[in-house]
Amino acid sequence: MDQDTTDMGGGGGGMDPDTTDTGGGGDMGGGSNPDDLEGEWRAVYFNVVAEISITGGSFNATTISDIRSTEMDYRLTLMDGAFTAEGSYSYDVNATSDSPGFPPVNSNETIEDVNGSGEYIATADSLTISGQLFTLTYEGVPEEFLGSGPQTVGYFFRNDTLFFDNSSATTTPPAGGFDVRSVSTGGSAWVRN
Repeated sequence: MDQDTTDMGGGGGGMDPDTTDTGGGGDMGGGSNPDDLEGEWRAVYFNVVAEISITGGSFNATTISDIRSTEMDYRLTLMDGAFTAEGSYSYDVNATSDSPGFPPVNSNETIEDVNGSGEYIATADSLTISGQLFTLTYEGVPEEFLGSGPQTVGYFFRNDTLFFDNSSATTTPPAGGFDVRSVSTGGSAWVRN
């Protein structure tokens, strides 16, 4: 398994910075000074709720995954357009589907010895990172619904805490008669190390 860091979606609103729940928005409006991102950050929590819908012909299935961190020993350093991420973290996965072919999932996963790096570009309200912030797996298999490649996330500060606010919606072009739509919301909170 590739231990480079992985994302939790794209930019947008959807994380309440006062709780670990998704939904409710944040303080996204005013913009920030991108230089305030520089330094070493320690992850406090992350969460993501992802809904994947597959339709085609007479087949329709929707799977909802709720992923929440349980233990965090994970650091992110942002400096002069370069980032590094290292450490480990654990999280719970709870997934349900309306299709009888997909049984419910309830598990705890751990990602250890993360050692990733890459480049980033920051604006007053978003961060585009060449890699990804978190890797999520289920039984050792990467959760690809979170995307790969460059990721853009919204960010804001509240009470000396950095919040990445991640929401995305993607539709995969039809293949084999099936349409796949993925919607994810969530985010992460970080404090200076």
